[in-house]
Amino acid sequence: MRMKKKWHGILAMAIAALVLTVTAVPVMAQSEGAPATDSKPVVRALGIKAPRIAPVGEEFTMGVFQRGIFEPVEGAGVWALSRDDAEALKEDIAPLREAGELSAQDTDFESMVSIYGTFL
Repeated sequence: MRMKKKWHGILAMAIAALVLTVTAVPVMAQSEGAPATDSKPVVRALGIKAPRIAPVGEEFTMGVFQRGIFEPVEGAGVWALSRDDAEALKEDIAPLREAGELSAQDTDFESMVSIYGTFL
């Protein structure tokens, strides 16, 4: 009877060790190739911080920041466009994008947007 209890204990410990090994191995394998957590996320979008209400004709301050890392973007301009004007601008830009002629250095985005919007 004592031998039977001893073997049950050994068998239970062996199964527990097997279960721990089976669950730990995939987790350890997955964490080896994981990127470093101290790197900043790359988000290619901007955010605008502005007052909720601004009186007509009064000056106010807006800030433009890079989303994800919340760093200010110096020299950024903000334009106001209606939805219809934004769609028209997209339609004008689409042929340039398809032809591969839309590069940040060569394209004068300011003159393109000024046709449809108002610089704030």
